[in-house]
Amino acid sequence: REAYLIPGFAKENGKTSPARLYRAAYFPSNWEPVVEIVDADHACLDTIVFPYDNRWWAIMGSGNNDELRVYFNDTLESPNWNPHPKNPVVSNRIQAGRPAGRPLVQDKITLFLQDSKEEYGSGVRAYEVTELTPTAYSDSPLFTEPILEGTEGIGWNSGRMHHIDIRESDDEIYCAVDGDVGCGRNRISGSM
Repeated sequence: REAYLIPGFAKENGKTSPARLYRAAYFPSNWEPVVEIVDADHACLDTIVFPYDNRWWAIMGSGNNDELRVYFNDTLESPNWNPHPKNPVVSNRIQAGRPAGRPLVQDKITLFLQDSKEEYGSGVRAYEVTELTPTAYSDSPLFTEPILEGTEGIGWNSGRMHHIDIRESDDEIYCAVDGDVGCGRNRISGSM
């Protein structure tokens, strides 16, 4: 079984970050570039890639943590994926405008998105993708509040929590999350 990743880049060679697919030559320490699935005039932030309905999909943040873009292709390792004609499919949604980890894909797609309303990546929200085709995209929140957020105060997740990964293996559910030490910093309204 192959292992892939799409690392996040800042700017590279003076242009915005590409969504570049890497394959493990020797997991976990040696990765080789395979293809740039999206090399666009916008940032490709926290790109997630997954199979659904007989094609491959890439969803990424662009903009100021407030918009999503979708790309698709028939094969994973092909360059220059097709941009969705409605791109950006979501805009001006700061509370859910950047991916927060791999989606859960079963009969439905549960998409995890960063909540940057208070500050960048302060929490994670869960959305159901209600329509995903080469011509249409729509989603809706599964809950009114974030499913993860920093606890404030002091601790491993006192600042921000902005990624989640849920996997099933041998009938067990495993969940990995990230946390950021806030050291008591105030959110947007205050100072560090």
